[in-house]
Amino acid sequence: MAVMTRRRRTMEAQQAQEEVEQQQQQEQQQQQVQEQQQEQEQEQQQEQQDASSKKEGTTHAQSAADEDEGKAPGDRSAVPRGRPKSGRFWKPVEGQRSSAMIKKKKKAWTRKMKEREEQKAAKLQHELIKEETQRKEKERKEKRKESIRRRLENERKAEIVQKITSARTLKRMSKKQLRRVEKR
Repeated sequence: MAVMTRRRRTMEAQQAQEEVEQQQQQEQQQQQVQEQQQEQEQEQQQEQQDASSKKEGTTHAQSAADEDEGKAPGDRSAVPRGRPKSGRFWKPVEGQRSSAMIKKKKKAWTRKMKEREEQKAAKLQHELIKEETQRKEKERKEKRKESIRRRLENERKAEIVQKITSARTLKRMSKKQLRRVEKR
């Protein structure tokens, strides 16, 4: 029975793997179709621009230069997006480079040292409070132990003790009386 379940598991795993591969193939085909459509649209647009530039008397290079004038130099949206080499088409395209990030102004050295001193003082204060609470807890435990020890000592002093020397008296005692007998 265990063999059957293993076989079944391997078969299910193979089926799942085949399904995933089929889905990937379908996605690749869809992507290729989309790329072809985009290329066709770009060609049509270029033909229209060429036709309009012929009518107006301008060249393609001039019209492209006119289009680029309104865009920022770091803008990468003008470049058509190709298929990623890694194959991860679902990954988002980077909007801006990390070097274009605006960084915070650094703190002044004196301010930095002042904050560091404040942190040290706060840490020291915290440690002192912690040590104080630990010391108090230790004292409280010691007091409790001492009071328990004194109480037991006082109880023993206050007891009325009767020494039993013969075994005959022990034999004659009832169970209730024997429970009270202590050996010291």
